[in-house]
Amino acid sequence: MKLNLRLPPLNRLLPMIVGLLCVGLFATAALILISPSFDPDSPQSADAGAISPHGFKGIYKLLDARGYRSDINRRETGPQQRYDLEIITLEDVDSVFALYALEMPAADTIDTAESGQTASSASAEEAASEDSSDREYEAILARRKVAETRASVSGPEDIGEATRGADKAKSDHILYDAQGDAVLIVLPKWQAAPHRTRPRWSQNEWTQPYSTLLDLMRLLSDTRTETSDLEKSGEKMIMTRPVVPVDYQFARAPTKVSRTLTLQPASGQTLFTAPLKAGKIKGLQSVVATPKLTPILTGPKGEIVLARVNALPGEKPYTHPVYLLTDPDLLNNQILGDPQKVVTALTLIDAVRGKSATPPSVVFNLTFNGHSVDKSLLHHIATPPFIAVPLAFMVLGLGLMWAAFARFGPAHDMTKSAPLGRGVSILADNAARLLGKAGREPKLAPLYAQMMRDAALKARGYMGHATLSSDELADQLSARTGTTETYSAIARDATKVTTPAHLISLCQRLHQWRLETGDIKPRTTPSKTES
Repeated sequence: MKLNLRLPPLNRLLPMIVGLLCVGLFATAALILISPSFDPDSPQSADAGAISPHGFKGIYKLLDARGYRSDINRRETGPQQRYDLEIITLEDVDSVFALYALEMPAADTIDTAESGQTASSASAEEAASEDSSDREYEAILARRKVAETRASVSGPEDIGEATRGADKAKSDHILYDAQGDAVLIVLPKWQAAPHRTRPRWSQNEWTQPYSTLLDLMRLLSDTRTETSDLEKSGEKMIMTRPVVPVDYQFARAPTKVSRTLTLQPASGQTLFTAPLKAGKIKGLQSVVATPKLTPILTGPKGEIVLARVNALPGEKPYTHPVYLLTDPDLLNNQILGDPQKVVTALTLIDAVRGKSATPPSVVFNLTFNGHSVDKSLLHHIATPPFIAVPLAFMVLGLGLMWAAFARFGPAHDMTKSAPLGRGVSILADNAARLLGKAGREPKLAPLYAQMMRDAALKARGYMGHATLSSDELADQLSARTGTTETYSAIARDATKVTTPAHLISLCQRLHQWRLETGDIKPRTTPSKTES
């Protein structure tokens, strides 16, 4: 079977092409103007974009509805706005830790060391020093390996010393260069697996190991960079350590039991004047008191839940208040199921914010969750004042498409629009259209009948008779050819036409009369055959 495939006319494709151009323009503008989504790839992420029970999108929306100026920060460098409070929800991500680095010695140093070793034997004291350096290096690597492969279930065996150094830039941001007049640090508590059918949901949750909490607590201390020489290999290990080491101890209630808790204000603090009803919390996470922490809110047994971080002697004084919240269940999305928890969370944030600005402002820093963005041209033009450039180009593009569509739009249909031009046919067509608009078509019936009569007589040679008129000649032609109607009968009816429908009927009768006189031959339509 033969298929006839033809493309539609260009005037039909033009709206589709313009629509695709508009969609492409707006999609490009969206990629430029809209920052990449900070929603987590896995539901255990604890940031202001996560909708799982361990995320903090709920409190972000609550603060926005309460009248706060709530923002999200994903930029680590560049000018930053100021806020009343900066909330940092810590996670076990590599971006907050300083990886141990090894500095390789120069090539000439290695050659000199090798030549010296071949020229003379090492003394016993040097050998002991080399063994000590090797043991130190191997011990550090062993502690790192243990920390990475530690079991996920928390327990007393997890309490030890931190094995990863804090990133100095992140630590300095919290203590000395924050965006807020106060900083609230929220420790992690849960880990979870992605839901099978809903990837942004979580299931099968378990608690964070205590070693992770100890590593993250190093962010709350002034740090220094140390270099350890490994004499045997000629390498140097660079690491970050707290200026003043602090031993933290954490405690966690049984996670299988949910208890209704009331947090008590600690003595000596001025932020809270009344107890806070925290509702049911599973496995309350707390920290043991140290000189580094000043208790603000305590649990039923006096355990610290909210504390202020102090600068110890030997540390540079902090430039703003830094608060530590040990249990994230007081702020994460789990509070949305209990109105009392919502009230407690908002009261806690109002208290630590301190400054009474109008409107109050808070920022969630996602750079500590591994969602930072790099400075690039696209991000520059997506922020004021350069955002006017893509907006101007977008408006210009829309204007150009509108102008192009107006100029090169669909072609005019000649059968529907009045023809414009010169020539007899165009003048006749214009005259016919004017008569149609004026409603004068019925007046043309007698003249049309005479025109058809003259054409038939001329074709049969009956023109120019001396004694007979044209109507009489047409009747003689009708009599000789045996037409159904005589011309005189049709001519009388032509004078009585009053509507376009009657005019069409008269034209059909005249056409049939000419066919019967033999003036014109009927058209034959070829039979359609299946191909």
